[in-house]
Amino acid sequence: YDGCYGVLAGLEAIESLKEAGFVPARPLVVAAFTNEEGVRFSPDMMGSLVFAGGRDLEEALASIGTDGSVLGKELQRIGYAGQYQPGFLKPKAYVELHVEQGPVLEREGIAVGAVENLQGISWQRITIDGEANHAGTTPMSMRRDAGVAAARVIGFLADRAGASPTPTVATVGTIAFEPNAINVIPSRATFTIDLRDPNEMHLREEEAALATFLEKLAASAGVTIHAESLAR
Repeated sequence: YDGCYGVLAGLEAIESLKEAGFVPARPLVVAAFTNEEGVRFSPDMMGSLVFAGGRDLEEALASIGTDGSVLGKELQRIGYAGQYQPGFLKPKAYVELHVEQGPVLEREGIAVGAVENLQGISWQRITIDGEANHAGTTPMSMRRDAGVAAARVIGFLADRAGASPTPTVATVGTIAFEPNAINVIPSRATFTIDLRDPNEMHLREEEAALATFLEKLAASAGVTIHAESLAR
């Protein structure tokens, strides 16, 4: 189960079955996977990915967090470093209970929904380098403003996703400017992009459109742009 609600609901289901005297044909297990969201350690869904054999255990444990911490050491610190190897359980079936994480069911007045597809995810970190200069004396035509360039990327993503006939969504969830002073033109803008679409072909198209936009923006704004893939 993913999230506090899913884990607690799983425990409640097991307790209710025990109280009812129900004897299952197979053993039932409640599982909480490590680092499903990927906010502190990248990539997301790391625990389930390792369990399914999609990522090496030692590689995952060596992951560096956004605060500089190491995943394996943090698991040991909080007492969550397990003693079993990934894959020691071979489930016959798997059920995940999850909050919607969105407003659609509530808007439609529907209490429960079944998942029809999964969102494909593309996470990137974008770094734009321009030139710091005085905000009061540098003409607009002579600026290499990393902040303005970042704003144009954000606008491009919002406009494109909003006009898309597919369920594409785009989010810029973090952003930082350097030197981060009120009277200085930003010399650097660093931000993250979260692109999602349940269709792999559509997601690739969005990635390609973004890459093309970044290339053209770098030339027109006089900045350099570096894109780093964080999760795919």
